[in-house]
Amino acid sequence: AGLAAKILPTVDYQYSITYKGSLESAVKAAYGAIVTTDGYRKMLHTDASFEAPVFSALIGSGALNMNPAVVCVVIEGTDEANTNIHISGSAKEGLIKQRTAEKAVMRIAEKIAFQAMTGY
Repeated sequence: AGLAAKILPTVDYQYSITYKGSLESAVKAAYGAIVTTDGYRKMLHTDASFEAPVFSALIGSGALNMNPAVVCVVIEGTDEANTNIHISGSAKEGLIKQRTAEKAVMRIAEKIAFQAMTGY
């Protein structure tokens, strides 16, 4: 596994959304989205300080959620009603591209958007 990790290229994917809500509610939504996502394995880093909250986690993605992707969520408040959420992911890709990082990032983004619309 170590040799393959050195040889295979790392693929990155980034996506940003504007969350209609306060910084505090965006932090709760982002954390909730990460830990309830299919394929969630473990939280790698949590800094919920209210200046620039950052979360990073290991998420299973790709075919059958078997490929690990590291997903990082950075939250920045723009004003009292809007918050920018930047989501980035990195994963190793072999010969058959499974868009592992992209799928993990978009799954988190969709959960955050769903929580913003429904309040769950």
